[in-house]
Amino acid sequence: MLLALRDSRRPIRPATLRLWGALIREVITAPNGLEALGSVFRYVADTRDGDIIDALVLSANAHEVEELAMTWKQQLIAEGREEGREEGRREALRLLIRLKFGAVGPSVEARLVGATLPELDTWTARMLAASSLDEVFEAR
Repeated sequence: MLLALRDSRRPIRPATLRLWGALIREVITAPNGLEALGSVFRYVADTRDGDIIDALVLSANAHEVEELAMTWKQQLIAEGREEGREEGRREALRLLIRLKFGAVGPSVEARLVGATLPELDTWTARMLAASSLDEVFEAR
């Protein structure tokens, strides 16, 4: 499996896909094999084009691997949506602050970047009645 990980950064050749397919079929039979394969998929997707996962799934020719890949892709989509919602709320709050109080300073920017979704929602709601940035960010 380590050789296959090493090869994940190289151009994919048919022989490489056959090797991956055989290794994937072997890995999924091991205890926690599907979980380990999910980690490998994440690594490969981070280092290569996302289409490589589809090629690996086809090379394995195993239903369990197809299900894992679909679940994994759905998880990535959900994570992307969540990150998008969070960034959208962060941008909206940044805009409200700029419109109401002027330029967003470095300390406020740092708070926005490090904020969780619930914090962003709380601060955005406080913008309605706040007369200062301190009122927006004060702990209650």
